[in-house]
Amino acid sequence: MLVRTAGVLLLSMSNVAGQLIAAVAFEAGIPLADGLTPGLIAGSAVSLLAVVIAALPSRATAS
Repeated sequence: MLVRTAGVLLLSMSNVAGQLIAAVAFEAGIPLADGLTPGLIAGSAVSLLAVVIAALPSRATAS
């Protein structure tokens, strides 16, 4: 039912964003390889920004 209101793209992007937030939290708490790298943080930030932009309501043009 969420797909009808949010849309498939936004739902998929939100799922990926949630996984990235969890990955950053795990790497901050229990670093497995290199810990938090600049690439991980930058990629997560760009993905979260994309979700925010996709969630913004579209502007209707006045005719």
